[in-house]
Amino acid sequence: MTVTDVFANATYIDVGLLLMIILSLLAVVIVQRKTKQKMEERVEVLFDSTNKLKVKDYELSKKINAFLESNESTVSEIHSKIESLKASLGDTQDDLSKTAQAHERHTKRIEKKLSDFSKEIQIMKDYIREWAIDMEL
Repeated sequence: MTVTDVFANATYIDVGLLLMIILSLLAVVIVQRKTKQKMEERVEVLFDSTNKLKVKDYELSKKINAFLESNESTVSEIHSKIESLKASLGDTQDDLSKTAQAHERHTKRIEKKLSDFSKEIQIMKDYIREWAIDMEL
């Protein structure tokens, strides 16, 4: 059977249905092409946006890494300074402790000398009293 035989034996309804099927298939193809174009455009827009975000992400990542490195170096500097200050403070505390002990020993010696001197003065007073009493008698 050829196409002419099909049309010769076909009724107008069959031809109309065939045309509707062909037109609907063409409409589907047209819609698919438009959809494909829109999808391609959206993919392109998405790709461009993603690339911009990648660039910004990379720049931000570099800045964050630089900031972290800077912070690490600052922390290590502060740590080394704190260690030297701790050592210095320990030495200062030891020196103050030794000085306080020396002052305490010196104060005790002065206290002992004053006590001994007070005893001698008391002995002298007693001697002077006795001498004064002896002189009166």
